[in-house]
Amino acid sequence: MTAGRDFVRHQTASGYNETIHRDGRREGRWRDGRRMYHDEYHHRRHHDGRTERFIKRAVVATLVAGALVALAAPLIQEYNVEPVNGVETYTYQPVTYDPPVYQTVYQPLPAPIPVAVGCAVCPPPVVVYQQPVVAYQEPAVLLTDLQIATAMNDGMAVYAPPPAAVSQAPDPQVQALASEVASLQQEVAQAAATNDALKGQLAEQQVQLADQQAQTAGLQAQQVQISEEVRQQIRQQVLEEIALHQQKKPLTLTHVMASAHAQNYIFQISGMIEAADLSTNEPVVLTTGDLIKFYQVPGEGEVAAQMMVVTSKSPAVRPGSVVMIGLTDLQEMLNAFSQRLEQNMKKVADHAAAPQR
Repeated sequence: MTAGRDFVRHQTASGYNETIHRDGRREGRWRDGRRMYHDEYHHRRHHDGRTERFIKRAVVATLVAGALVALAAPLIQEYNVEPVNGVETYTYQPVTYDPPVYQTVYQPLPAPIPVAVGCAVCPPPVVVYQQPVVAYQEPAVLLTDLQIATAMNDGMAVYAPPPAAVSQAPDPQVQALASEVASLQQEVAQAAATNDALKGQLAEQQVQLADQQAQTAGLQAQQVQISEEVRQQIRQQVLEEIALHQQKKPLTLTHVMASAHAQNYIFQISGMIEAADLSTNEPVVLTTGDLIKFYQVPGEGEVAAQMMVVTSKSPAVRPGSVVMIGLTDLQEMLNAFSQRLEQNMKKVADHAAAPQR
């Protein structure tokens, strides 16, 4: 971590770094200095003459199996400024889908989705559940597992050191997925090089490529144990967030803190959080996908919350550890959860709409 007069910068072992400015703006860069996303402040004037300040985030690149891939066009996200206990938080404004997407996630899938090598819509195999799924039939179950596992997988890719070359016998499952990935890469390259009309499809193909490569990496990664109680809680949060999304309402920290079930709400880490275990004063580093919950819901005027670690990818982080985390960071976690769910809803809806073989 590097602290300046008006910013804090976290750099990970992989070379990724995120800068958080004092005014709330964030910027992410890859190990070679290329920008992944950046924030800018804008203003809009309402009919009553009131001026509103908000943030526009331009996402220009994403990580695919440890390599940075530029998006075909920047993805623009908007965040409204919302004070919580006197602290400015930045609330993501959801992109509302057409009715068929929501209809899809509320009814059984047209055909069960077997969990198998090569499944393009299945979660990456980096999480172990007490009750494993053999085939997905209910969208809510699939979306829950996608929310948990894709975040864990992203954390493993972004925050782990670059993998060292190790001589070992090839894994047949890894080889099979690697072959599919190579084939998809060739299709993407041909589409971009031979036909301007096909370039618009590049971003969608890159998402599909990322899913395949995440599975390849996941087979080689450490798996994380998730209890059924945690899984069910996140499933409930997924359903609540879909309802908010459909109503064009953002997922806000104010809403979560005011809920009768705030003590049970599980937050999913969306970046690197460096803190100290309040009982031992030992350092604790949490990364994307790790799960925490309120140890004590913040009272009026409190600008940070005591949070208890539920699950972490790192064996060095003890479940039950209590750390202090700022309200702005907690809202950023809710923002990332909402954005991830948007992507996963579209992914599941597209799969359901595709002709079934």
